[in-house]
Amino acid sequence: MIRKSFHGGLLTLVVSVVVATTAAPCSAQSAAGVWRGRWYAWATPSRPAHSGTLNVRLRPAGPCEYRGLFYGRFAGVIPYVYRARVQRQGDTLVSVKRLGPRRTYALRLQLAGNRMWGTWNTADGAGTVQLRRRR
Repeated sequence: MIRKSFHGGLLTLVVSVVVATTAAPCSAQSAAGVWRGRWYAWATPSRPAHSGTLNVRLRPAGPCEYRGLFYGRFAGVIPYVYRARVQRQGDTLVSVKRLGPRRTYALRLQLAGNRMWGTWNTADGAGTVQLRRRR
């Protein structure tokens, strides 16, 4: 009986160590805070290049995970706001969000100090993002 529980505990310990060492590590620097910047959309055959403001509030939601609130203005006039989970892998942050029944928005950012930059894409568009930490 004692031997059986010892082996069960040992198995749990071994599995925990393997999971901890194979998971993608988070960077020591936190991405939590308020970020402000702009997004830019590349031109397509049916639409010229355009841009808008982007504000992001990131709050820790667990190891290597944040709750993100994204808000700003599309084309400088139309306001938008949405929430999405943000996963962290080293200094890379990734978020994928369904926006409507057939539309998915994907964002991939690189973190360095008080700056983040990267790319976004949907089924019918893509572009870049530049952000600076405000708080």
